[in-house]
Amino acid sequence: MDNISPHILCLSERHMEEQELLHLTLSGYKLGSRFSLKHLQRGGVCIFVRKDLNVNKIDILQNCREKDLEICAVELETRASKLIVLSIYRAPTGDFNQFLKKLDDTLKYLYKPKTEFLICGDINTDYLLESSRKKHLSSLLTTYNLSHTVNFATRIQNESSTAIDNIFVDNSRLGSAITLPLINGLSDHDAQLLTINNIHAATKKVSLKQRTRIINSETFTNFQSLLKQETWQSVYQTQDTNNMFNSFLNTFLHIFEASFPVTYRSTKEKKKDWITQGIKISCKRKRSLYTLAKNSNDLKAKAHYIKCCKILKKSNKRSKKAIL
Repeated sequence: MDNISPHILCLSERHMEEQELLHLTLSGYKLGSRFSLKHLQRGGVCIFVRKDLNVNKIDILQNCREKDLEICAVELETRASKLIVLSIYRAPTGDFNQFLKKLDDTLKYLYKPKTEFLICGDINTDYLLESSRKKHLSSLLTTYNLSHTVNFATRIQNESSTAIDNIFVDNSRLGSAITLPLINGLSDHDAQLLTINNIHAATKKVSLKQRTRIINSETFTNFQSLLKQETWQSVYQTQDTNNMFNSFLNTFLHIFEASFPVTYRSTKEKKKDWITQGIKISCKRKRSLYTLAKNSNDLKAKAHYIKCCKILKKSNKRSKKAIL
C-alpha cells in the first residue's frame, strides 16, 4: 500500500462497528464517507481519501437499505468535471430487485450535467458468468454511461473462482482506465486497483501533523475515576454475548475518548529507510506464496508460506532495530 498510495480507498463488507471505524487511523488518509449497520452484522461500506484531495461527502443515507444496498459516496473535484465515487455492498441474501431500484434512485438523485460516476464494491453478482442478474445490472448502468472493468476472478476458493467484486467507470474513461487484481492476504476477496490516466484530481497542500492523545497523570487519574463511577448497567441488561461486548466496548471507548482528548502536532515525514531491497523482494515472494497456498490444497505450500511470513517478520524487526 505504501508503494501504491491510491487516491481513494473503497471498502465494502468491512465487518466493523461504527466506533471501531471512527477510531481507525490510516496514515495519510481521512474517512471521507461511510454507512454503518444498525440492525445486522458483517456489512457496511466506507471510503477513505488521501488528505491532499479536495473532496466533499455526499449524503445518500435515504437510499441505503441493509443487505439490499449499502452505499456511501464522495465528490471529487477534477479539472474537467465532478467525479462521484460510490462504494457499495449487496449481501448474497439481499433482495436483488430492491438493489437495482435503490441504485437507480441514487444515481438519479446524484446525476447532474458534467458529472460522472465511479462505482466499486462487492455486488455478489458474478461477472465471469452470463446471468439475468448481470444482464439487468449492466443494462441499468449503461443508462448512466457506465461499464464494468473487472474481468478476472476476485474471490478464489479451492473449487470456486468468481468475479463478484467490480469497478464501473464512465465509458469515456475506458481507454485510459486499467484495473488489476491486488492480492492483499487480508480477506477471502482480493482487492482491485483502478488506475485512470489524465484525471487531474484537484489537490491541496496538507501540513504534516501527527495525531496523538494527551496522556499524563492527571488524565489517567480522571480515566480511572470515570471507570469506577460507571455502573455498566447497559452491559448487564442483555443476555446476548455479542451485544454485551458491543455495549461494554462502546461505554469504554466513550470514557476513553472523554479522558484522553486528541491533539495534533507538526512533524516531519519519516522515511522508511529500514525497508531494504531484500525486504521488498521477500514481500513480493510472500505474495506469490500466498497466492499459491490460497489456490491449493497442498499442505507443504501452506507450511512454506507460514514459514516465509515468520522469517520476513524477523527480518523486519532486525532492520527496524538497526535503523531506528
